[in-house]
Amino acid sequence: AARVTVIRFVISALGDRRWANLADHKQYAQALERCGVAPLGMDEVTNREQQSDELLLMGLRLDEGVADARFRARIGGGLYDRYGPMIDDLVARGLLLFDGGKLRATDEGFVLLDTVILELCRVPTGGGLTEAHA
Repeated sequence: AARVTVIRFVISALGDRRWANLADHKQYAQALERCGVAPLGMDEVTNREQQSDELLLMGLRLDEGVADARFRARIGGGLYDRYGPMIDDLVARGLLLFDGGKLRATDEGFVLLDTVILELCRVPTGGGLTEAHA
């Protein structure tokens, strides 16, 4: 009988490192057979800005949103420290809710979440987290 292998392609992250397997399943299978380990298609070290934006991007897709305590523990500064003016604007427009402990999308904000996240991640030059928080 023929053997069927299902391969999932996922970007993985741990700390400040992010990696992904080769996207082409045939190349992946050939490299795996040749080397005996999962071949990487991408491997990089992320900076604090990328880590904070990704935490926000992933957390706002959840009903519970992003907990400020979790953000502080991972990033070194609070949500409002990094995104304050944008949070204020999006809360005023009815797209986000922020009680100081948690940031989450409203129903309307969830429908427009890609746009909300793009607006949040536009930190003005000189604003946001500094390396002092690193």
